[in-house]
Amino acid sequence: AMGVVPMPGRVLERAVGYSRRASRRDPPEEDSGLLHLCDMVRYAYESAEDEDGRIVEIGGLPFEPGQIYNVALPIALLNGMDDNVPLLNWARESGLRMSEDSGKPIKVIFVETFALSFWADLVFAEMDDDGDGIITRVELERAISAKMGLDYDSEKDARYIEFLVDDIMAVADVDGTGTVDLTEFLAAKFTASIQEVAPGKRMARESLRRPSIFLQRMTRRELGRNARETMVQRTVQSVKNCLHGRVSCEEDGRPNLDVLWHETSNRNLDLPSNAILD
Repeated sequence: AMGVVPMPGRVLERAVGYSRRASRRDPPEEDSGLLHLCDMVRYAYESAEDEDGRIVEIGGLPFEPGQIYNVALPIALLNGMDDNVPLLNWARESGLRMSEDSGKPIKVIFVETFALSFWADLVFAEMDDDGDGIITRVELERAISAKMGLDYDSEKDARYIEFLVDDIMAVADVDGTGTVDLTEFLAAKFTASIQEVAPGKRMARESLRRPSIFLQRMTRRELGRNARETMVQRTVQSVKNCLHGRVSCEEDGRPNLDVLWHETSNRNLDLPSNAILD
């Protein structure tokens, strides 16, 4: 199970460096506890002989050792798995204790990440067949069929589509009405972009550096060129309200996101994150 903990940057950096020391020796030694970083995290070594590297930036922003980062990690690491000494020492000194029951299963993270990635590549107007301003299950089923080349008349494909619709609706249907309106659609699309599951790294980096401006641009694209500015701003505010408590899109240069830390080779096992460490 995965859990999220507020962690000082210096602890994060030491834990990653400690896990990689064996691989930096000559000859390199195998170590199952080695922690990898995604390409949203820049990690560098001063020389080929240097055992301990350093984090240069996270999510396009300069790394700050004294800053508190929200780090998602396997809870078992805090309880002694792989014997990461800097991490265990910090957990003991800070009195941090987490049980497996308090975390989020990896399978659930897989499903939610896939569901968000689906929304990232869609256009609201193309899905809203009757133009009533909401996306129904039927309209979503049609969009999935077209996007994935599935045949809803096929019993096998129909079961698969129904499974996908359940999961995709679950991450976007915030108010539980069984439909997705434009506000919920934009909230899901914005979150997907933040998590770097949207196509194009440039878009993900823009959403991290200037989240409020990015949200406004994304909203204008969905509303169309003829949309009045008052409509754009009203929609943007509705999206911010929808995201409140999950993702901050305020203009402070540092979106309120989580760093994801896991130990599999899969890139998008995502909690809301501006970086993935695996």
